[in-house]
Amino acid sequence: SKLLVAVADDPDLTIVVWHWEKDKISHQCQLLNMSKEKVDVTRVCFPPNDKTCVTTSGHMSLKMWSLNPDGGVSQKNLLPPNKGQENFVDHAWMSGRGDAIRRMVAVTDGVSRDHGLNLDGKEDSR
Repeated sequence: SKLLVAVADDPDLTIVVWHWEKDKISHQCQLLNMSKEKVDVTRVCFPPNDKTCVTTSGHMSLKMWSLNPDGGVSQKNLLPPNKGQENFVDHAWMSGRGDAIRRMVAVTDGVSRDHGLNLDGKEDSR
């Protein structure tokens, strides 16, 4: 399928997934966390070979947004509890063996290091 994801900042604060072939929005939701506070997003992407979710990174934020078949969107925090105060400036998905692409590298601006995470939010020490 042909999907395009975009993020709108103030005042809309939304994430939108556009289905290119159907010429319509397939998913849309406000960029708010579970406490209804704004989620600051600087990067959004699809994991390779998985169009059922998108991931976002930003100030104190590293999230996975699941695209539900009914058009709804649900969110999951991918940050380990001890990483919640960092500014994630970028993230990328890493290729694995076969179609199993489940490792993400996230980069912070304060310290020159990366954070390997699996989709379940657990740190990967590789």
